[in-house]
Amino acid sequence: MNNLLAFCVFVWIAGQILSFAVAGRSGLSSTQLTANLSATATTMSVQGTTGFLDSDYVIIENERICYSGLTAASFTGLTRGCHDSQAVAHSIRPGSTVIVYNETTGFVNQLVGFNVVQTFANDGFIKGFLKSITSVPQFFVSIANMLAWNYSFLDGYAVYFKYLVLYPLSAAMILALVNLVFRRGA
Repeated sequence: MNNLLAFCVFVWIAGQILSFAVAGRSGLSSTQLTANLSATATTMSVQGTTGFLDSDYVIIENERICYSGLTAASFTGLTRGCHDSQAVAHSIRPGSTVIVYNETTGFVNQLVGFNVVQTFANDGFIKGFLKSITSVPQFFVSIANMLAWNYSFLDGYAVYFKYLVLYPLSAAMILALVNLVFRRGA
């Protein structure tokens, strides 16, 4: 059973790396521009904002763009060129996509559902601590989503690979972990 667990963990890690490479990103959430973005725009139209925080920053090419809100298909309240990057226009060329993604250093923020450093800095220790405590359910939901092999780039016929291979591997990994925990506890 330990070999099965080791295999599943290896495949899961390799799958995460492959997912980041195929999706053209290095973060946990990504989307694509649906309209050109000028260097002074305050709203960005995208395919969707599922998985992004309510306010944070995203990356397009070498530009970091801070946003203060989002809708189902846009980031709003943009501050262009934040975090010492340069604001530039981003154009969608025929046959290509412009990827919008968050950064892997935002991993903890994704798990808890808010920007931890910003919250503690703006709201103080007590409010930041309370928000951290109330985000524990979000943390477990995020872990479950990662275990679910939810690779958004697998569409069309490739979605069957997710259903027939990746989901069963995820279930095997969970069963192996449960078996390991209960066997060691006995």
